[in-house]
Amino acid sequence: HAPRIDRINGLAMVQDDDALSLFISSSAEHSIFRVTILDLDQPGTWTISRYAGTGIGHADGPVATAAFRFPNGLYYAEGESNGNPTRTLYVADRGNHSIRAIDLDTDLITTPIGDPGVIGKIDGCELASNVFLNGPASVAGDHNGRLYIADTGNHQVLMVFPEDIQAGLESIAVPIA
Repeated sequence: HAPRIDRINGLAMVQDDDALSLFISSSAEHSIFRVTILDLDQPGTWTISRYAGTGIGHADGPVATAAFRFPNGLYYAEGESNGNPTRTLYVADRGNHSIRAIDLDTDLITTPIGDPGVIGKIDGCELASNVFLNGPASVAGDHNGRLYIADTGNHQVLMVFPEDIQAGLESIAVPIA
C-alpha cells in the first residue's frame, strides 16, 4: 500500500523515456516525493518514494542530502544550456523564502532565486541574485522560458527571465501584479 503523504501542496508531471513521474511536494514532511508510473492503467506498476528532502532546513546539493522548509508549488520546465537539453523542477520553498531548482538529469538542487531564510521584497526591476521573497507559494512558467512567482507574503507576482541564467547572464526579476 502507498505511503501517506501529509499536506500535499504541489504537483508536477514529467515524462521520462520509459515512465511517467508525478512529483509531489509535502510541506508537512519538508520533502518532494516521486511517483514513478510504468503503466497508467496498472496501479501495481506505480512506485512512491521520497525523492528529495531530509527534514526541515535549507541545503543545496544532491537530492539525497537536500533540505526544504515547507515546499509548496512545483513547476517543470524543459530548456537548453550550451546546446544541451535541460529538465528542471522548480520548487517554491515557502519557509526558506526562495525558489529552488532541481536538475532532473543530475539530481542536484540549487537556489537560483531568494536568500534562504531572509524575508524581503522588490519594488522595481532587480537582478535575480538580489531578489528577496516572502513566503512564495507557487511558481509557473511560459513557453518563452519566463518564470512567474506567487510571492504570497508580499502580495505580488514576479516575472523572472531564467533563460539569461542558462546563457551565463544575470537574470532579471520584475513585479507584474
